[in-house]
Amino acid sequence: MSEIKKKKPFDADIEADLLLEKQLELKDKSGFANVLTAVLCFGFIFVFAVLFWIVPDKEMSESENRVLAGFPEFTRESFLSGDFTADFATYMADQFPVRDFFVGVKAVSETVQLKNQNNDIFVTGDGYLIDRNDYFHEVESAADRITAKNIEKNIGYTAFFEKKMDELGIQCVTALVGRKQDVYTGKLPNQYGSKYSDELWEYIENTAKAEGLDILNLRSHLAGLEADGLYYRTDHHWTTDGAYEAYVKIMEAFGDEPFAKEDFYLEAATDEFYGTTYQAAGVKWIKPDTINYYRYEGDEKLTLRILDAPNKEGKRNYDGFEGVTFDGDYAVFSGLYVRDYLKVTDKYSSFIGGNNPYCEIVLEGEERETLVIAKDSFAHSIAPFLARHYDLAIVDFRSFQFSVKDLCEAIGADKALVLCNAETLGQGSYLKVLRAGKAFDEYTIGKGE
Repeated sequence: MSEIKKKKPFDADIEADLLLEKQLELKDKSGFANVLTAVLCFGFIFVFAVLFWIVPDKEMSESENRVLAGFPEFTRESFLSGDFTADFATYMADQFPVRDFFVGVKAVSETVQLKNQNNDIFVTGDGYLIDRNDYFHEVESAADRITAKNIEKNIGYTAFFEKKMDELGIQCVTALVGRKQDVYTGKLPNQYGSKYSDELWEYIENTAKAEGLDILNLRSHLAGLEADGLYYRTDHHWTTDGAYEAYVKIMEAFGDEPFAKEDFYLEAATDEFYGTTYQAAGVKWIKPDTINYYRYEGDEKLTLRILDAPNKEGKRNYDGFEGVTFDGDYAVFSGLYVRDYLKVTDKYSSFIGGNNPYCEIVLEGEERETLVIAKDSFAHSIAPFLARHYDLAIVDFRSFQFSVKDLCEAIGADKALVLCNAETLGQGSYLKVLRAGKAFDEYTIGKGE
């Protein structure tokens, strides 16, 4: 029989035995630390659970400039479908105590990891916040994404509108605006570059060409200037400087002479503007923007009329605004700006009173050409420039429900301008009212009382 030799322990076994002895030795000493960790963890959960229920819900986030989710209504159907639990999760996220603080902590942690972005927003070295949208989909439905299908539909609506304007003898210009990432490609990370923007704009231009639509490409113009200050650092809109550059190209497209910069004087309306990109990014260390007005002698004589019909309770959106008067369904302001908005987060809405289905800017007592503008919010800061030349009838095709063609006929328009940015063009069928809409005689535009 072979002799059985006694096994010697391996080095790993020795180390394991020593580690176990050390753990047993420290067991009594670490007991307090374990208890403290558990107490702090459960204490954190308990305190925030209590705060969540006793702190009143907020209706509005000033820092994010959006309405926060309220407690969802419970029904048997919503519970079984899963809608209630999904809405409740959104409610908890929106109403979590000191939410703004934790949003800032997340942004700091992303920056420390050298990611240079947070919530799909690039943070550049010179303090610009630029939304990131990598691609557009070839499919029809893709939430919050630009789709090829939407571009095709909206370009088609615009081409139809221009054809109808030509038949009516109304000069029409379609101007498309680049997003900040389309214009400031040099500020993006090297590995990102202009690839996605170039693909999108090539598709827009090819689609327009196929429809026989001649577009004014403001993306190319602004990108060619290679200048800072054309877009706000903290917002997705162009600045008044950027709007001025677009105004010059639009006037040239109409064959009219724009005013030089020297024909205006600057008024710094506010130096505390934090825009929508800042609110989404959560980077609290970025400095605010300045909003400038390009003023000129006599602009206070212009009249801004905003459709603001009273609701069922008799209330209007502009009740209590400084200097407002009411004429039928219209809120009426002297000048081009609604300065009450400078007191709140949404300061960009000081331009022509923000997003409204319809408004007018007229110079009372003078005969001038009438320009109809079908637009998104990029037109707000360009309207004061155009109002120096024309009376304006401005429709927001995202909320206006009536035929823009009928409007042009009804008011005897001389010119028409379609102005929107690439995101509006691709994220929905927003330009549909350029082709169809309710009969205009059902509406009250221009009637007053």
